Amino acid sequence: MNIPKLIVPLIFILLLSGCASQFKPGMGSYGDAASTFYALDSGDFVEANPVFAWIDNPAGIALAITGAKWGAKHFLHDGLGVDAYSSDTIIETSGVAVTGWNVALILGASNPVGAVAAIGGGWLYYTYRKNNIGHKRYEHLTGEAE
Repeated sequence: MNIPKLIVPLIFILLLSGCASQFKPGMGSYGDAASTFYALDSGDFVEANPVFAWIDNPAGIALAITGAKWGAKHFLHDGLGVDAYSSDTIIETSGVAVTGWNVALILGASNPVGAVAAIGGGWLYYTYRKNNIGHKRYEHLTGEAE
């Protein structure tokens, strides 16, 4: 892994985190970006998502993924009227699921095992959020009242 290549996107992600109001990148955003970067930088994998596949740099793809997740949270909340907690939960849970998929494939698992890792990881994270954060705790953490 080439650490210097990872520095610039990490700086942008941190800036994005500091500028974000209620929607900061979370575990799913960071996990998806980091596992995607690691897989692509190894040279053993290619980006399967056509939205990002044209980007010719693993660090650029990691940064684009984080930005897309941030934009998706805003679209769900501001565009479709989904409450802030649910918007964040939907995107971060999907990010954890993708992280499970990526890590399983990096470790040499087959696609069916990757699918089980994705579903299992997403379900565990969703359950954790539901039981330990919930709407009221999210509102307290972010200062956002629905």
